[in-house]
Amino acid sequence: MTEDRPTRSWKDLADYDLGQPEDALALIENFQGEWYNGGFSQLFANWNRADIVLVPEALRIIGVPEAAPIVAAAIAMFPDDQDDWRDIALKAMLDPASQLGNRLWDLNGSLGDFEEAIQKAVDAFELKLSGDEE
Repeated sequence: MTEDRPTRSWKDLADYDLGQPEDALALIENFQGEWYNGGFSQLFANWNRADIVLVPEALRIIGVPEAAPIVAAAIAMFPDDQDDWRDIALKAMLDPASQLGNRLWDLNGSLGDFEEAIQKAVDAFELKLSGDEE
């Protein structure tokens, strides 16, 4: 006899818990590395949707709320009814004629305007967390 197990929602797959300040910081630090390495297309091609959707709120938590709408705009380009966006993003990344890829590259430029502010916020939040631990 097989037991029916409830299907896990894609939301249950998140590696980060924004209720933990350390997780918000870790998410943004990992986001920075992925985004700097290949932009939004690479981020969406490599990451789980459950973590990507947390990035705008994590940006607000660490103190860069003005960057959050740019990431939210990139997220809005992907279908709500699909749990995994990796295949769509990979095609956008590899096809120079991809409309989605081109729109994501435009948003990369917009987010690039906040690159220094994000790094400063990460440094300040890290310092705050280390001060809270003492």
